[in-house]
This record gives sequence, C-alpha cells and structure tokens, in this order.
Amino acid sequence: MKRCCAAWISADLSGAVPHITASLNGDSLDLDALSSGGAKPPAGSADGAAGWSDAKIDFSGLKAVNAQVNLGVERLSYSTIKAGPINIRAAVAGGKAQTRTAQLPALLAAWAPGC
Repeated sequence: MKRCCAAWISADLSGAVPHITASLNGDSLDLDALSSGGAKPPAGSADGAAGWSDAKIDFSGLKAVNAQVNLGVERLSYSTIKAGPINIRAAVAGGKAQTRTAQLPALLAAWAPGC
C-alpha cells in the first residue's frame, strides 16, 4: 500500500498570539487532487497566461499567528509540474514569514524550465 502523507499539528492558544506547529511528510503530494477539478487557467485566459497582478497583497493577517510548518515529500505535482524531493520549512513570527529549502534550485527548475 502506497502512503500519501502523514500529518500532525499542535496549537498553543495560551498567549496573546497563538502558536501553531505543523508537519506534513510523505511519498507524494498531488496538489491537483486537493483542488476542485484540478489545475485550471485563470478565468478570462484561454492559455493560462494572465500575467502578474500589480495589486498590493495584504499580509497583515500574519500578525495574528506565530507558526512553524514543515513540508517533506518525495514527489510534488501540480498541473504539468513535477518536482522532488521537496523539504520546505516555513515560519511566521511577529508578522513576518520566512521560508527555507535546501532544494531551491531543483524546485525552481521544475517550475520554470530553462531559467
């Protein structure tokens, strides 16, 4: 039997700002299976090339929680993108987010071949 993923999460709600710790590990993670109907191009774009938005992103919600999240999978897939192994550590503290990965060059190559 093939194992997809194992996850655990804990929360400390005793302080003024909750602290969440979570981990997701496994053989493969198919992001298409987690979305409704798989990956689709944005509305109004026949080929999915809508371009980047210049709209500001509101990150103020990051001040509401402190968190540490680890993701480790041998294979990650999303639409036509296949990558792995993936090990990502993300932390949110004091309204700031930080992400670290040892496989960044391989991950970028999977997302943007030829760059």
